[in-house]
Amino acid sequence: MRELLAIWAHDDTVEPGKTYRYRMRLGVFNPTGGADVSAQANSPWRNNAILWSEYSAATEAVDIPRMIYFFAKGVQEAAKTVDVQVSKYVLGHWYSKDFPAVGRGEAIGGVVENEVEKKKPVFSFGGRPFTPTQKTNEVTEPEVIDYRTGAILVDAVLVNEWAGANKNYYDMLYSYDGDTIEHMPAKSTYWEAGLRNAFFLINRLEKEPKEPFRAWNSSPRGSFRRGLDYMDGGYDDLMEQEMLMMMEQRRGR
Repeated sequence: MRELLAIWAHDDTVEPGKTYRYRMRLGVFNPTGGADVSAQANSPWRNNAILWSEYSAATEAVDIPRMIYFFAKGVQEAAKTVDVQVSKYVLGHWYSKDFPAVGRGEAIGGVVENEVEKKKPVFSFGGRPFTPTQKTNEVTEPEVIDYRTGAILVDAVLVNEWAGANKNYYDMLYSYDGDTIEHMPAKSTYWEAGLRNAFFLINRLEKEPKEPFRAWNSSPRGSFRRGLDYMDGGYDDLMEQEMLMMMEQRRGR
């Protein structure tokens, strides 16, 4: 081959919050595998149907962002309950909900109706009111947000630390499976750096204005290119034209 062969690989098994590294190898069919060809007589691959390359070097670490966080923000000492904020990434935006006074044995989070203005139906059809299709300049808001974290609050315990300074704070103990118990300080001052950074970043992103979804038939070339800006080089022009033609054919044009 005189030209480089571009290979694309997609991993659709990734899980939010995990980090991955990748290696790749290529396998090509051996056209003379198993055939009685003199050139293959002394080849160690003469009976192999597929010829495999060596593995490539491992990629840089790929961090998959988490879609949901929860933050222990305070403790009601008398009842040993914890005030928890749960943040969820939905439809391209972050939403947060406070769950106050979560007690022992209770689930952290829950399904909540989003506080958005209800659109009133303005037309009727056959005596039944209906809401017209959303306009392209309107922001899509989820009517219900699933804030369930899968974690159960186990307890809130007082922690005393004397490493250089006297620190008294409550630790929220929680578990996902009932066997392994994890903990989180119930005060932002004592959160680990990654959790604290996530909290302030989410709070900042929530305040940014939400933008409406882009229509499928609006500037396909521009939006297609922008979606690939994070890749080195992106698509070449020929490949992009082929992909756009396929998209047009699927729309029946």
